[in-house]
Amino acid sequence: MLKICICDDDQKEISNIKKIIVPQLDLTGMAYTIKEYSSGESCMRSIQTDKERYDIIFLDIEMEAMNGVETAKAIRAIDTLATIIFVTSYSEYVFDGYEVRAFHYVLKPYSPNKITQVLMDAIHEK
Repeated sequence: MLKICICDDDQKEISNIKKIIVPQLDLTGMAYTIKEYSSGESCMRSIQTDKERYDIIFLDIEMEAMNGVETAKAIRAIDTLATIIFVTSYSEYVFDGYEVRAFHYVLKPYSPNKITQVLMDAIHEK
């Protein structure tokens, strides 16, 4: 089963990504789950405390308290195999993505095709 995490402090952005990826995942016929988190802290709590492991993580960068780069670093300390995809409005963090071996860096506003393409590329890398 493919396990996907979407972490963004804006519920609208989480919904937008889900609206794009759910139909695409349904077309593949593979089993999947999607978990949503509104902060880096809640995402990390699920990984550390609940021992959740995700195959693909869509991660915003600008969030309160623990930002996406800090969250990605914490994820990497526990899980070296998760595919991290940054989805953000801030291009200045692009080089931070290399530090955490991010799979892709998608700038907002994005096209649905871009999210679909990155999702499918990530699935094929698994």
